[in-house]
Amino acid sequence: MSYGQPPQQGYGQPPQQGGYGQPPQQGYGQPPQQGYGQPPPQQGGYGQPPQQGYGQPQGYGQPQGYGQPQGYGAYNAPAPQAQSADPARQWFDAVDQDRSGRIDARELQAALSNGGFRFSAAVAEKVLKMFDRDRSGGLSFMEFKEAHQFIKQMSDGFKSRDRDGSGVLEGPEVRAALQASGYQLQEGTFQIMMKKFDHEQVGGLRFDDYIALSIQLGTVRNVFAFYDRQRTGQVTFNFDSFFTAVLTCS
Repeated sequence: MSYGQPPQQGYGQPPQQGGYGQPPQQGYGQPPQQGYGQPPPQQGGYGQPPQQGYGQPQGYGQPQGYGQPQGYGAYNAPAPQAQSADPARQWFDAVDQDRSGRIDARELQAALSNGGFRFSAAVAEKVLKMFDRDRSGGLSFMEFKEAHQFIKQMSDGFKSRDRDGSGVLEGPEVRAALQASGYQLQEGTFQIMMKKFDHEQVGGLRFDDYIALSIQLGTVRNVFAFYDRQRTGQVTFNFDSFFTAVLTCS
């Protein structure tokens, strides 16, 4: 199965580098420096922060407020109370079914799946680990707000690329998103990537596949940046350092 045409450019610019001595510890436990739909890095190189949120294509609409019925956040939201009530808190309380004060992977999957897209348990777990800053196994209120913003902006990016409204990004649409984010992959690499993340073999990426790919790319890019200390876009590995990089990205 072929997923699109070859890119017209070579390898893109890598992003912000982690510290020295050890590879970045993010794994997929930290947000990528740039999401899909994000313009390529500025010429300043690794150190420049992204200009927009995760997955937010340039010029696309602003994220909705937390707790609004559209898109993500429509999880059995309680009836509005006083105008001073925090809608994000109301939505958090609605999702926190066991009243533990934290959102676990099962609750997060249910909330995200209720937003109009299928959302696998595996990807919900990746998102949870990405924002679980204190490694408690669940999302606090503030962590949940960050995760909500990430998913909402990724949803906007996905919908802006899904021109035919099929709910699946086909090869050319995925390639355009990658190139807009500064990823210029060779054809062989692109095909392997698509086969790996096209979990249902539909010829493209569903939204949760798109999220999983974005998280993986951000992780790989951060690890590569750690080893590319001369900012050349190329690194040399011995077996030990290569194995360490693979484990960090897994």
